[in-house]
Amino acid sequence: METLLQDLRYSLRALIKNPAFSAVAIVTLAIGIGANTALFSLMDAVLLRKLPVRDPQQLVCITDPESSGMSIGTSDGERGLITYHEYEGLRDQNQVFSSLLAFQSNSSEAPVMLGNATEGSKATINMVSGNFFQLLGVTPVQGHAFGAEVDQGLLAHPVALVSYAFWQRRMQHDPAVTGQKIRIRQTVFDVIGVIPASFSGLMVGESTDIWVPLTMQQAVDPGQDWLTQPKGSVTKIMFLHAVGRLKPGITIAQANTSINLTFKQVIEAEAASIPKEEDRKAITKSILVARSASRGLSTIRGEYQRNLGILMGLVGLLLLLTCANVANLILARSAGRQREMAVRLALGAGRRRLVRQLLTESILLAAFGALVGLLLAHWGDRLLLRMASSGNDPIPLDVKINLMVLGFTMGVTLLTGVLFGLAPAMRATRLDLNYILRGAARNIFGSTRGAGRIPLGKLLVGIQVSISLLLLIVAGLFVRSIQNLSAIPLGYNAQGMILFRMAPGLSGYKGAAMQHLFDQLNSKFKSVSGVTAATLSSNGLFAGTESGDQISFPGYTVKPGLQLSARFDQIGPNYFATIGIPILMGRDVTPEDSTGTKHCWINQTMSKYFFGDESPMGRQIKDEYPETQRVCEIVGVVADAKYNSLRGNTPKRFYFPFFNPIDDSNFAVYFVRYSGEASAVTSGLRRAVRDIDPALDAPEFFTIPEQIDRRLRGDRMTAKLAGFFGSLALFLACIGLYGILSYTVARRTGEIGVRMALGAQRGNVLRMVLREALVVTLLGTLVGLGAALAATRVLTSMLYGLTPRDPATLVAAALVLLAVATLAALIPAWRASRTDPMTALRYE
Repeated sequence: METLLQDLRYSLRALIKNPAFSAVAIVTLAIGIGANTALFSLMDAVLLRKLPVRDPQQLVCITDPESSGMSIGTSDGERGLITYHEYEGLRDQNQVFSSLLAFQSNSSEAPVMLGNATEGSKATINMVSGNFFQLLGVTPVQGHAFGAEVDQGLLAHPVALVSYAFWQRRMQHDPAVTGQKIRIRQTVFDVIGVIPASFSGLMVGESTDIWVPLTMQQAVDPGQDWLTQPKGSVTKIMFLHAVGRLKPGITIAQANTSINLTFKQVIEAEAASIPKEEDRKAITKSILVARSASRGLSTIRGEYQRNLGILMGLVGLLLLLTCANVANLILARSAGRQREMAVRLALGAGRRRLVRQLLTESILLAAFGALVGLLLAHWGDRLLLRMASSGNDPIPLDVKINLMVLGFTMGVTLLTGVLFGLAPAMRATRLDLNYILRGAARNIFGSTRGAGRIPLGKLLVGIQVSISLLLLIVAGLFVRSIQNLSAIPLGYNAQGMILFRMAPGLSGYKGAAMQHLFDQLNSKFKSVSGVTAATLSSNGLFAGTESGDQISFPGYTVKPGLQLSARFDQIGPNYFATIGIPILMGRDVTPEDSTGTKHCWINQTMSKYFFGDESPMGRQIKDEYPETQRVCEIVGVVADAKYNSLRGNTPKRFYFPFFNPIDDSNFAVYFVRYSGEASAVTSGLRRAVRDIDPALDAPEFFTIPEQIDRRLRGDRMTAKLAGFFGSLALFLACIGLYGILSYTVARRTGEIGVRMALGAQRGNVLRMVLREALVVTLLGTLVGLGAALAATRVLTSMLYGLTPRDPATLVAAALVLLAVATLAALIPAWRASRTDPMTALRYE
């Protein structure tokens, strides 16, 4: 320990004596360590961090942890979500969980009013089973949690728990919060407690403001009963996640087997009352898959997991590059310390002792770089969160530097110190004592006994060039991929159009009254100043909702082996003209389609799939869903269009008139074409809604480009960060090349002077130095291209419209690197060519 402290004191004095060297090395290391720490913080928040609950390792999710929203109908195969009735059966009959909770997979947004206020702002509300907080071991910081008693009786327990953030933001941290009243839509709830700040729910990347019992569903989302499942119905409302706590000694595999036996009993009991055998079979084909829930559930985890893994690889390469850069700095510095090392060796110091001293200096340097890197990471975390999000609202992730992140940073720091310090330390202690002590090392680069051209330094520069090229190629591939995605034709004009969703069922509208209101709204919107056209549909575009059914073609025999299913939407009058989807055959939707014979439209893909070159006009389509069987006549074929995804082939799709539908819609997405200022149009649309019924929720507007940007946020984050890391790597490689050439020129002043005294021209010297730089750069480029061809294969599934071996990207990256490296070499080459022979010879 005494020797270690002595080494640390000596190392600190050595760094203080060389402030320029220390500052450059620390900043360089801070960039590499800071980038790794910041990205690891984001990865920790999304993928690694365990839930802040009691014994999270005991939690098991039996639904798909990446599912969200609601699915209505039937489902076979692995079940993403379950119904409330299925949850009750599993909760009461399971043999492997000490308790099983359920919660709403996609939180609701509703206006919340405090006290006697008549207007409120929206809050995020999650509906949970009564045992939710007890099972998780989450204890309120104020008041108490509700229990299993709230599972008895629909709408019988209007109680709520608020998040710590909601308590601070909306309730001004009022210590008398328990017992206060809040109104969610038309129902008054009693606040009974405040949840700790550390807990925001089981869904990572989502934040809940208020928790209420599941039995209060119709108060939060009125208009449809999600909890009651009528006997004999095949329509399931699947909207719940289920998480259990394992009993002692039970494994996840055992839980999976047992819970599926119980689930089979539950769904077979439901199916017994269904009249048709084929419908009964469809109901009983579902299975559950048990997975660990210790790190929570997340819809963004699958979206970001692969991207974050690739980015961690990139910042790891960036760290290697910074190590090579700092190693070059230490090599240059160690050449000036050769006499010191020789004297210490001559006085009896062992080589191992000197290596340990030099490694101590390197690790201390890395530690200072890590401290600055942590500051950069703290700032970079917020930047990363913005880049990972879409729009101005960041994903609600708790990205912070915790103990795990600190441990990662300490490990990176130690590894970094050894990586960039070991080779220079070994090199610096391998000396010819007689030669050094005679003073011959004064111009070691020009002597025949010296290290010549520092092959290790050139090797490190070559490594930097290779890493930089690899990072540039990866960045180029991601940037080109996102450009290709952004340039995909949508099949309609997305500009000059506003979209918004209306859900009158939440305000008490039902059946014919709701359909009449939708028609009123559609007509009213057309009269708003600046609006040129308006229409509506059930699902919208890039709104995240889809519908699909099994179908048949009465009177027409399709080819064997074709899949008799298609997606569908229900659309308003002039839909195709308003959106801008070309009509290939037939006509657009008209108001007359709202009554009489049911008509439908199909897209080009569906027409070719089922009818080939035949005309589908006049053919009939039958929707085969048991509770909504309808037959319609095809009166139009329209061009393919992108609905919810830019990737992949266009799916088969057919369309029904919104006001003569296959199934009644409880909500609609409106499309408004406009001219002029968007803000004036949105203000007019809000007034139109208030004029018809002030009780309706105020619309929230979005555009298709905004929705697409949300779909591509993972790709954009990867492209931006890869581009940033590639640019940073290029800069560091050029700095390394510049530094080694500058040092080489300075040490070879005598040699260059002799050359010029013997007749060498300035151009000869300039070419000599540039040639050395370009040889190193070219060799590094060749190695980098080989590494890129091997390593970028893992990116194949992440790219769109190009391959990892895209020639344009490879050539462009190599040319950029060569051009910038040449510019970096010009300054030291120019200085070498301006050497005064007399000055150099006097120095020699």
